[in-house]
Amino acid sequence: MTSSHVSDAPSPKRKSTSVIPKDALFELEEKVSRAILTGDTSELNVLGYGEITSVLSCHRPEGSWACKRLPPFPDTEAIERYRRTFDAYLSRLTDAGVSVLPSEIHEVKVDGELPTLWCVQPLMDRRCFLVETIGSADPAESCEIFDLLIERLSKAVGPRLGIDAQASNWVLEHGEPLYLDVTTPLMRDENGRELLDIELFLASLPFALRKATRRFLLGSILDKYYSLRSGLVDFLGNLIKERLEPMLPLLLPRANRVVNPAITEEELTRYYRWDARMWRALMWIRMLDRSWQLRVRRRPYPFLLPGKIDRNTRR
Repeated sequence: MTSSHVSDAPSPKRKSTSVIPKDALFELEEKVSRAILTGDTSELNVLGYGEITSVLSCHRPEGSWACKRLPPFPDTEAIERYRRTFDAYLSRLTDAGVSVLPSEIHEVKVDGELPTLWCVQPLMDRRCFLVETIGSADPAESCEIFDLLIERLSKAVGPRLGIDAQASNWVLEHGEPLYLDVTTPLMRDENGRELLDIELFLASLPFALRKATRRFLLGSILDKYYSLRSGLVDFLGNLIKERLEPMLPLLLPRANRVVNPAITEEELTRYYRWDARMWRALMWIRMLDRSWQLRVRRRPYPFLLPGKIDRNTRR
């Protein structure tokens, strides 16, 4: 890499925040590229490994940010379509009453290569994350937080607007839940088709498995984001992963005020075990693919993968 250019196009209705220096993302991109080539991630400060991509921290005198590197795009038209879809999603969420953590898409351009997209958000103190707050607050405050979240989801989630509502995707700021996971814009047209080019996010799977995943798994994975009941099941099931099972008897009756049929603890346990097994299997397949690409084909594997993830499946 010899030169870079970082550009940004702030979306409407976003809260202002300090702007990340243009060279900061280029440095992160160089570090990620070295990690991909060498397999050594020691230069990276990884905040979290998602199912598709990773979130890295960036610290400068001007501020601190959480930076998510998006999957590769095939051409500039796909990049522009994604940016338009991303901006529309943030606007739709805001119009529906869901507050979003300030989020901006930046491009890192390198000579001779397509730009890499990064989603940049202010780095939040761990104590602001909803799973931290709801697990440490007194019962009355935890119920108030959950009731507020249910109210936001009830007004927003529907056939054409989806939210990945799991507990780890929210922070609290001045008592208001802010949504984090905006890089997969969940919107459908009037015919129920995804507005996001889902192929971009299937690209992390081995080529031979993409067709089967698209046909047999993708629908069930995406459908749950457009249902209030499924979203609450996902939120409450995620508390198992976060080892907050004692919160379930307190919060479950509040969820059941707005859903039918009622959610049971047994359903949450079954759901979480299924979800954990599915993502574990997909991660195992990706690790095999990485080994194949590195050792047999002798070429870099373009994604960072985590080590073992403790999903608390002993429950």
